Amino acid sequence: MKNIKKILIDPSSNFVCNFNESIQDIIKRFNEIDQKFILLINDEKKLVGTVTDGDLRRAMLHDNFS
Repeated sequence: MKNIKKILIDPSSNFVCNFNESIQDIIKRFNEIDQKFILLINDEKKLVGTVTDGDLRRAMLHDNFS
């Protein structure tokens, strides 16, 4: 059986942010791009999640920022 290669996300892409970036930095990134989502990666450049502009709006409405 062949091994499956790990897929790494390119951190230089405009729609990729490090998981440790601040909410403010992610909001700034949304302002720079014409996308409705951002991919979140860890320090090993592996995909760990996504955030959408709707996620941020709902968090702001519910005061979930910390």
